[in-house]
Amino acid sequence: MLNRLQQVLPFGEFTRNVVGLTAGSVASQLVPLLVSPILTRMYSPEDFGVYSLYFSCIMIASTFATARYELAIVVPKEHREGLDLLKLSMTVCVGVTLITFLLVAFLYDPLLSLIRGPKGSFNLFWVPLGILVTGFSQSLYYYHNRFARFRVMSIGRITRGVGYAFASILIGIFIPAGSSLIVADITSYSLSNTYMLRVLGSNLFQISWPALKEVSVRYSSFPRFSIGSGLIEKGSTQSPTFMMSSLFGSVASAGYFSLAQRLIPSDLIGRAVGDVFRQKAAELMASQGQCKELFITTTKKLSLAGLALFSVAYVVIKPAVRIIFGEAWGEIANFSQIMMPLFLFQFVASPVSSLVQIGGKQHIDLIIQIFTISGVFLSFFVGHHYYNSIHVALKLYTLTYCIRYSIEFYVSWRLSLGHEVHR
Repeated sequence: MLNRLQQVLPFGEFTRNVVGLTAGSVASQLVPLLVSPILTRMYSPEDFGVYSLYFSCIMIASTFATARYELAIVVPKEHREGLDLLKLSMTVCVGVTLITFLLVAFLYDPLLSLIRGPKGSFNLFWVPLGILVTGFSQSLYYYHNRFARFRVMSIGRITRGVGYAFASILIGIFIPAGSSLIVADITSYSLSNTYMLRVLGSNLFQISWPALKEVSVRYSSFPRFSIGSGLIEKGSTQSPTFMMSSLFGSVASAGYFSLAQRLIPSDLIGRAVGDVFRQKAAELMASQGQCKELFITTTKKLSLAGLALFSVAYVVIKPAVRIIFGEAWGEIANFSQIMMPLFLFQFVASPVSSLVQIGGKQHIDLIIQIFTISGVFLSFFVGHHYYNSIHVALKLYTLTYCIRYSIEFYVSWRLSLGHEVHR
């Protein structure tokens, strides 16, 4: 179906690739969205809150699970180096998984208290397994991105989305708890990884340790700068889940926050555009030293589409939530409307921000992430201590991210022109 759609549409290669990946992304999100009315009647807001705590742990851990070497996979001109970087990132992921398992085994209660996890409903031993499947997924995804295998990437996403939806229902029939959503998530990643691994063949398992050491040194700037910036980025993105649980004492609010982001997936089309943009921009920067036209064209299309999509979403979100989830879940609509400007800025700026990594400006990315996490913590501190309102905290959180995406966009624009960007 995707092949026929791309053949019929009278667009260039870039747009056809975006359409193909977007179709896969939409399909991967459509099934979970369609079964949402079932899930919200099987699971409570607290169950989704437990799942969001697990998901936040995995997203933060994913920044060092592969030492960020997966970000370098699209950079080398030699395909051999790209494959070595894939092997390196997956090998590091296995090591990090084992270390995490030992930490959980010996420090279970202190770690559970640190993340404010509710005892009895959140089993930390799922975290190491989640790190393994997520780290493998990131590595495989970037490797297929290197070769513009957008069909494989789309099918991988669809497999994950459909697998999560059906596993959530099947497991929830017998055990409707937050742990069931966690198992469903791990199952979906495992299915997607199995497909993407089968496409690669047997070359992946022929490891040369000297070659891995060589690329680990050559691309050492990625772990040196990107682990720190990645941890800060994930911390700023996922910390609201922990702060809602700890500062406001509401695991349910963490569930509302998680579902609001899923209901308005601003990165759905943006991520697909970003994947295609990353591959094409890397080619142009390597051959021409700039990608101005690609940047302008991509930004214009995203801006027009974003304004239309999120204006409509702001209007219809409240009645849509009542119909899809029921009256008891109305807080999701309030969260979504507050964060709508954030979703718009993310939709436009995130896809082209990969130029920061392509241009080797990890130190600038680190500065941006430090600003972001500082703003996020300040937002929830002010919202709690001065207003005692989650809504006020979310408004300040939204403002912080709008400023962050504006800075990121400006830096990416300068890099697309081939200009040097200083601190």
